[in-house]
Amino acid sequence: MSADSDNFSEPPQSLALHRLLAIIVGIGIVGALLFLLAGKTIAQFLHPEVFKLTYQFFLLGVVGGTVAWLFKRFDAERVERERKMDRERAERRQDMEQDRDRQRERRTELRTMHTEILAAYTTGKSARSLIRAKTGVKLAVKGPDEISISKEIYETAMEIIGDAKTIFDVYQRRASDLLFFPNPTSLKAHLETMTDYLGELIDEFEENFSADTNAKEIPFAKLPRLFEFSGPYKRATRFKTQFKYPIRDALVQLGHEQMQT
Repeated sequence: MSADSDNFSEPPQSLALHRLLAIIVGIGIVGALLFLLAGKTIAQFLHPEVFKLTYQFFLLGVVGGTVAWLFKRFDAERVERERKMDRERAERRQDMEQDRDRQRERRTELRTMHTEILAAYTTGKSARSLIRAKTGVKLAVKGPDEISISKEIYETAMEIIGDAKTIFDVYQRRASDLLFFPNPTSLKAHLETMTDYLGELIDEFEENFSADTNAKEIPFAKLPRLFEFSGPYKRATRFKTQFKYPIRDALVQLGHEQMQT
């Protein structure tokens, strides 16, 4: 028997009760027929009042009462089935509403991620613009041995980069959440690439900033990572492959996630 037919089968207790009632009804019908067919013979052995009451009992008490009870029973079962169907429909509606709520929340969070990750990239890139603005054309025409960066500008730029890295760190961990991203995506890898790249710039800063406390400037020769980050674009290979391109791919991935939600 299929699962669907099992859902509509009666429980064993109900079947047993219906069989018992069927037997009782059968006995009542047989008794009533006996009284109809052999009433005169039976009447010879019974008092008229007893005969009458017994006959009425079979017709009204057993048969009629049982049939009436069965109708009530069937009606009660019908009402219970309808209530069960109503509960199941209500549960399905509630599940659908909860799914829609979760989808709306996920879309909202994905949009927030998109906005904040893009803002973090813009923030990080502003540090590059700051360094280039303060060093003028020197970065483009001179080598790292010939130019320096003031500690004040360097510190400000690294604070900006630190802010950007913090945002990437947060969303890198979020991208690792299998409950939020149940399907494998490349988003985590893109964010991790950018986080590591900015982390290397910060490591270089921490290694060199306090090396000479009396110096007001630091030669770019000691800061190869910073020079590559802020130098001519055509030579900024790591800036492109570990910062610019990953942000592009990360935003594309977030766009796909929003469309699929």
